[in-house]
Amino acid sequence: MAPGVWAMLPLLALVLPTSAFAGGESPLVCAAEGSSQEKACNVCLECCRDYIEGEVACRKCVEEECRPRPWKGPGFGAKMHFAPDCLRYGGWHDIQALSYKGINHVWFGCDFKIGGWGHSTTDDFVAYKMSIGGPRKINERYGEFHSFATPCSGFVAVDHDGVACAGFRQCSSDRGPAGMHNWDAPLEVRCALDDNLTVWGEPEYLFNVSYYRGIPYDPTRPWKEKDGMWYLVLATDACNSTTNKIPCPLGGQLIMYKSAFLHGPKAKWERIGPVFTSNKTVLSERAYLDREMVTVEYIGGLTGDPNGGSTRVLFNNVAGPNCCGGTTSYTIVTNEPGKAFVVNGSSNFEGLGMVDWGVFEITDYGKYGRQALEANASAGKFMMARVLGSTDPNQVAVPGRRVMVGWLYSSSASLLSMSRELSLSKDLELLQKFPDSLQNYRIQSSRKFTSDTQTRIHPTPLAEVVGEFTIESGNLGGLAFGVAVFGCEDGTHTKIGVLPENGLVTVDGIQQKAGNPKGGPLLPMGTKQVRIHAVLDNGIIEVIFNNRTAITAAVTPGSQASCGKAWLYGADGKDVVGRLEAYTLKPANQI
Repeated sequence: MAPGVWAMLPLLALVLPTSAFAGGESPLVCAAEGSSQEKACNVCLECCRDYIEGEVACRKCVEEECRPRPWKGPGFGAKMHFAPDCLRYGGWHDIQALSYKGINHVWFGCDFKIGGWGHSTTDDFVAYKMSIGGPRKINERYGEFHSFATPCSGFVAVDHDGVACAGFRQCSSDRGPAGMHNWDAPLEVRCALDDNLTVWGEPEYLFNVSYYRGIPYDPTRPWKEKDGMWYLVLATDACNSTTNKIPCPLGGQLIMYKSAFLHGPKAKWERIGPVFTSNKTVLSERAYLDREMVTVEYIGGLTGDPNGGSTRVLFNNVAGPNCCGGTTSYTIVTNEPGKAFVVNGSSNFEGLGMVDWGVFEITDYGKYGRQALEANASAGKFMMARVLGSTDPNQVAVPGRRVMVGWLYSSSASLLSMSRELSLSKDLELLQKFPDSLQNYRIQSSRKFTSDTQTRIHPTPLAEVVGEFTIESGNLGGLAFGVAVFGCEDGTHTKIGVLPENGLVTVDGIQQKAGNPKGGPLLPMGTKQVRIHAVLDNGIIEVIFNNRTAITAAVTPGSQASCGKAWLYGADGKDVVGRLEAYTLKPANQI
């Protein structure tokens, strides 16, 4: 990774040949290493072959012409969830996010074919638009190290001069640093050259990382602690000094580093060592993490924290035997600067929780709570949680707004999640709610409500529904209650509801080709009040129960015209009292 690329045009990337957009993919023909063409554009010549004399024209070609075709397949019907064109490519789509100078930015790791991060912005955390310019694939040299690969998972932080800097490792390399494996790559930053974060400077290398196998070693966003030092942690597995193989029975491990400066000549990153090791999942003894942690995020300073903002939340995407398909979990911890993370075992499930339970299916109705659930790795899932929204970029040590987004992945769609505002309860539960700006998309004249189970309302398949329930009886037996949505003329529908006897909430779309019912714990435990808040997006359901348990699911109702009904079920007015309110929503994305 050498700084052999001119500063103003690192946007340029290895992209699909122009001919690939018209049909089958053509072979990639790239500039020869060290040639004048490589210096001029450093991208596939199939795109820039007519522009090698001018750097500006070449950049224009990449950013305006070498983009994937718009969605024309499963998931294209989404109008509230954002579907960036680049997500139509298969593969792992890491997310990075930052609120910077009044603009909220979200980047997507859009696969090797794009050769870099896709870039989008939002004003209200609901409607998004694509922007130009993310860190791109460039030819990097750093001593013996060489890589011509797309940037992998990383972060965007703001340095001591107020400049936004993207940090990551190259996704692959053909030669490692001196004395290291070929897959080893240093952690680097590239700092923005404009306030819109569309032009990025040359690589600066922070430190080398070596591991017994090629791993992403995803970094958290660096943060500045109360001692004035910068800190970051890298996600690894815990077997680099033991078995040197996976499965790794010890699970994942976080390695901490610190420096007086983020980057530049005064930066000197020092390895502190492991600060957190765990193989635990929310399924306890039935499942464990057997490899590295992935796309970790680390935040603090949340609203509502009874500890004055010192409580911190670690996000990780969990994969291992029987759990959890790569979906995002969280752990409640505290840590002093440079010290080990301490799990608060009294919160949630021994300190653990799930951001979204959409990967879990109800498989045993004879059991209670989590014991009734199993993870289905092929089910739709919420992954890669990232947080933005604060006016201060330090989202660990400085209190402020925390807005979470994630990548929704299933076999039928690849989308950005609805944004969720985060806070903490007095019991250190992670609370989630859709942003208030969602209300701006309500068609007020469409408002409908009912308190009985006989009335059918018709908000359409693009809707926001709120169900509020009070459990009046202490003995409901097997009674289930909730809201039926996507109701069709033939009677098929999906249920979003509560199974009190099992201590579960559920999205049951079995009538609409969604497989086994999805489930998560009913929280707080023993509650008599249940609030269901759901966004219905033409078959995509994102629902939050009591601001605690979220489930995302995809169903396949019939035509939009005949499958837009909603109603209460199980709320008999005696044992359970319910009220349903619904709005048709104006499209926010893919308009």
